[in-house]
Amino acid sequence: MNLKTTIERLDLPQFEPPNPRVIDWLRSKKVDEVTIQELSSCSTCSHIKINQIYLNKFNDLIEENSDEQNELCLENGFLIIGSGLNGDPIVISIETKKIGYVCHDELWEDEECNFEDIVYVTRLNLSEFYESAQEKGFPVDIHDAEEEGI
Repeated sequence: MNLKTTIERLDLPQFEPPNPRVIDWLRSKKVDEVTIQELSSCSTCSHIKINQIYLNKFNDLIEENSDEQNELCLENGFLIIGSGLNGDPIVISIETKKIGYVCHDELWEDEECNFEDIVYVTRLNLSEFYESAQEKGFPVDIHDAEEEGI
């Protein structure tokens, strides 16, 4: 199953054509074509909410990842694609294609933090993550994800 199939089961916001500038930017960051296609196929005019997990608007990915407080994610090979209930960024590893959580408190408030200490990478890929997010009790932050070992 792919992300679009998972998302189509939800009450989606209106579709918005993917901005070619965002696609080019993702390519420049070495995001693979399959991931770009999967994310852009769900391009809507607002974020997508799945229980208490959010998928960012595709056309906002540049701004979300270029924000000064979030730059550390991209510098370490992670693209922010959404957020959990408490604001922890949801990221995808550009290298492994696995989804993770980043502790927003440390990311935004501790300039000296070691990124490896504030990220938790799950065993789930993009489609698996958002499919699982439909389940009641799915982790909404880094602490829950680590505790449950997803």
